[in-house]
Parts: sequence; C-alpha cells; structure tokens
Amino acid sequence: MFFHRPPYSSSEHGSDLVVREDLEPTLARHGVDVVFSGHDHDYERTVQIKGVTYVVTGGGGKDLYEAGESEWTAFSRSAPHAVRVRVDGDCLRLEAVEPNDAVVDHLNRARAAD
Repeated sequence: MFFHRPPYSSSEHGSDLVVREDLEPTLARHGVDVVFSGHDHDYERTVQIKGVTYVVTGGGGKDLYEAGESEWTAFSRSAPHAVRVRVDGDCLRLEAVEPNDAVVDHLNRARAAD
C-alpha cells in the first residue's frame, strides 16, 4: 500500500494518527505486508506492527529532515535514497539505496503459508 502521510513516523511531521486509527485495523486484517509513505523527508522502517512493516521514504530530492527514532523504529536515516522492492513468488525484498548504490537498509520477508 502507498500513502502520503505515514501512520508511523519519528521525523519532523510525525505519525498521522487519523490515518493510523482509520486504516491500521484493515491493513492488519487483510494481511498487508508493507505500507510505503512519504511526507517526512528521510527514511524510516518500522518493526512489524500487527504484521505490517511501515516505510517512510522521503529522500528523493527535497531538503532532508533529521531522522528520528521511536519504540517502533527498526532503522532510520537522513539521507538521499530510493527504495528498491522485488517480489519473487512469496518472497519480498526491500533495499534502501543511496545515490552511490550503497544499500543502507534491507528487509527480506517470506509470506507464511496460510
């Protein structure tokens, strides 16, 4: 899923609690694996929250914000970046990549059998 305002963010704008309250139960109930958002100009990946990983990816060119950390933060960084996502069958691979092609964060997840 993609949103502009992040349900979980530790940076300048922070979490959008209305988006979180309205959509988090539906995301978890329907087995959404990853939610991508922007709004904050940094990178942050959460731990799984009710089975969902939330990624803020806002390092695409505008002035960066200071990356923050919260109890849900798995990794955060204030740097220009892009996020590569590959899905192969039941496996998802996510990489946060800086302009020099350095991978600064990654996530590999295989979907559990139903």
